[in-house]
Amino acid sequence: MTENPPADLEERLGRAVEPLGVPTSDLHVERGYEPPVPARWSVTLTIGAAIALVSAMTAVGGAAQELRPRMLLLRVVGFRSGVQRRILAIQAAVITGLAMLIGVLGGWLVAGSQLWPEDIPVAMPWSTIAVTALGVATASSALAAALRPRTDSRLRER
Repeated sequence: MTENPPADLEERLGRAVEPLGVPTSDLHVERGYEPPVPARWSVTLTIGAAIALVSAMTAVGGAAQELRPRMLLLRVVGFRSGVQRRILAIQAAVITGLAMLIGVLGGWLVAGSQLWPEDIPVAMPWSTIAVTALGVATASSALAAALRPRTDSRLRER
C-alpha cells in the first residue's frame, strides 16, 4: 500500500460498498500522521535570511567599492549604467549563492552531528530552505543592482 492514499479513496470505497447497503458515513480512511512544521523553523529561517541578506549586502558593498575604479573606466569607455547594475547583480548572486550553499550544508552537518548519536533522522523542510536561499540570493541581486556605487557624472582628467 502506498504511504499517501488517494484523496478520493473514501468516495470510491463508498461507491464500491453501496450495493452491500453499507452507509458511506461509516467509512473513514485513516491517513498517517504528518507532523506540522514547527513555527520555530519559520522564525529561524526568517532570522537567518535577514542575517544572510545583511551580510551579503555588506560583502557586495565592499566588493562594489573595490570595483569603483573599474566601473568608472567602463563609464569612460561608454558602457551605460545598466551594465554596471548587471555586473553588481551577478556579483551579488554569486557571493550570496555560495554563502547560502555553505550555510545550508554547514547547518545540515551541525544538525546531523547533534542527532546522529541518538539515531534520530534529520528531517528538514528542503523545499522551504531552497525557497529561502533563492529568495535571499534574488533579493541581494536586486538590491545590489539598485544600489550601485556612485560614479561622478563629470569625468575628471588627471
